[in-house]
Amino acid sequence: MAELSVFGEKQREVLTLLGSADEDGPVTGGNGDEFALASVFARLLALPDDDVLRVLALVRAETLRAGSAIVEALGNHLGLDMRGHW
Repeated sequence: MAELSVFGEKQREVLTLLGSADEDGPVTGGNGDEFALASVFARLLALPDDDVLRVLALVRAETLRAGSAIVEALGNHLGLDMRGHW
């Protein structure tokens, strides 16, 4: 199995928090399964705040539009070099 990027490792951690450790790919997206969404909601309610914030941060990161002007501006302003994370 190939090594995961830092971002991939964070995705795995969040999937584990949400009880989906056997799945690959993004946390976001879904498939319209309302039961699965309700299960995720129940799981989030049971997590400590710090873990919920980890999930939120990952979801936000997955939904950022890479290469967009605002993402580039934020990265430059914050002095981030994301090459090693993707």
